[in-house]
Amino acid sequence: MTDESGASHEIPWDFARHYCDPSYRPHVEAVAKGGRMSLGERIREMRTAAGMTQRELASAAGIGRVTLVRLESGEQSPRYETLVAIARALGGPVGELLGGPS
Repeated sequence: MTDESGASHEIPWDFARHYCDPSYRPHVEAVAKGGRMSLGERIREMRTAAGMTQRELASAAGIGRVTLVRLESGEQSPRYETLVAIARALGGPVGELLGGPS
């Protein structure tokens, strides 16, 4: 793809396919939902291991309890700042929430 000045720009194939191929969207959405569900499960596991209720963790992280409920159930994707706040409230690194090394 080129812009007005003639400079060439590359568009990732999966980005273009997501927007141009309706049959590909369900796959991408399923992968995203799986990621949200995994993250939610890790947050819940870490919260219960810390002996915290949803209300306590939400308060400690400075987020709403409903937001935490949605994150734990995989209904909502968090902002990075929210992940950092949750990790701090749980006393662990963000990487642990994301499934990386602790």
